[in-house]
Amino acid sequence: MKILYILDHKPTLSETFITNEINSIQQNFHEINLNVFTIRENPLSFTLASFKNMLDFSTYRESLTLPLKLLKLVSIIEEFKPDIIHCHYASAPASVGLWLSKRYNIPYGFTCHARDLFVDAKNLRKKIEKAEYVICISEYNRNYIYENFGRIDNKIYVNYLGVEIPKLPRINLLHKDNIQICTIARSVKKKGVDNAIQMTAYLNEMGYNTTLHYIGNGPEYNNLVKLSTRCGMKGKVIFYGALSNNEAMNILEQCSLFVLLALIDSQGDRDGIPVSFMEAMARGIPVIATAISGIPEIVRNAENGFLVEPDNFQNIENIISQIIQDKKLYETLSINSYNTIKEKFDLKTNIKRLVEILKESSL
Repeated sequence: MKILYILDHKPTLSETFITNEINSIQQNFHEINLNVFTIRENPLSFTLASFKNMLDFSTYRESLTLPLKLLKLVSIIEEFKPDIIHCHYASAPASVGLWLSKRYNIPYGFTCHARDLFVDAKNLRKKIEKAEYVICISEYNRNYIYENFGRIDNKIYVNYLGVEIPKLPRINLLHKDNIQICTIARSVKKKGVDNAIQMTAYLNEMGYNTTLHYIGNGPEYNNLVKLSTRCGMKGKVIFYGALSNNEAMNILEQCSLFVLLALIDSQGDRDGIPVSFMEAMARGIPVIATAISGIPEIVRNAENGFLVEPDNFQNIENIISQIIQDKKLYETLSINSYNTIKEKFDLKTNIKRLVEILKESSL
C-alpha cells in the first residue's frame, strides 16, 4: 500500500504528533510505503497565497495548464502512484488533497485538529463530502462538525492522538516548600500561558514556593517574559524556549504537576486535546487544565487531574493544598493518569486504527 502524506510544512517541535505518526507507520507497517510532501518547504511547490488565489478546487478547470510550481507534486503523483492521499489539517493540505483526488481519481482524506476546524474552515463541508474519511482527534471535534457543517455519517471517525507509554508512572509527591510545575505549549493566546504565569505569582504570594518551567515559543513569547517580570517572577518562571521532545521530557519528569490553562481566543480558536497532556500523564504527572473543547475527554476532574477556570487561582491553590495534605490522593491521581493514557492514548494502538481506516478507504 502506498500513502502520500500532504502537510502544510515540515512538522515543528510542537507538532511531534505528526512526526510520531509517520515514524510509527514506517517502523511497524513494513507493507506500507510512505511519501511526504510539504507545501511550504518544497521549492517547486505553490505558496500559501498562490493556492488560495489559484486553487479554488470547486471551480478549477482541468483544461488550464498547471503552473510550474505544481509540477513537483504532479511528478510525485505520477511516479509514486499512491493508493490514497492523507492530509494533516483540514485547511490548505486538505484543499490540495481534494484537488489531487479529483484530478487523478485517488481517494483522499484528512485529519482535522484545531485552528483548521475552528477558524480556517473555508469550504470544509465540500472537503468532507468529497473525502473518503475524516479523522477527528476528539469527540468534541466530531460533534463540532455535526453542529456546524451538518451530519455526514459513515466517514467521520474519532481517533485520538497518542504517545509512547513508559513502563511505570513516576510518583513525585508535592511539597509546599518546593512545587515544580511544567507547562509545554506554543506562545499563543489560546494556550493561556499568561494565566500559568499569574497563577505562579499567586501561589508564591500565598506561601507556596512554586517554580514554573515553561517550554515553548511563539508570537507571544516576549510578552510572556515581560509579564513574568511585572509579576516579580524572575527566577520563579523559567523560560526554555522551544526544545526537542527529549529535552522537554527531561524537564517534565522533574516536575510534580503539569498545568495548561487554555481558553478560547478572540478568533474562536481553541485546543483539540494537547499532546503535552498525554506526555505528562503517561509519566504519572497529574494535570490541572480547563474544561474546553476535547480536554474533558482526557482529564477527568478529581480522578486523574483537575478541571478549573483559567483565571481562578484561588481554586488552584485549594487543589494544590488538598494534594499536599493528602499524599494518597496524589498517588491515586498519578496512577489514574498513567492508566488513562495506556487505555485511550497509546500511540501504537491508535496508529493501528488509523492504518485500518486508510486501508479500508483505499479499496
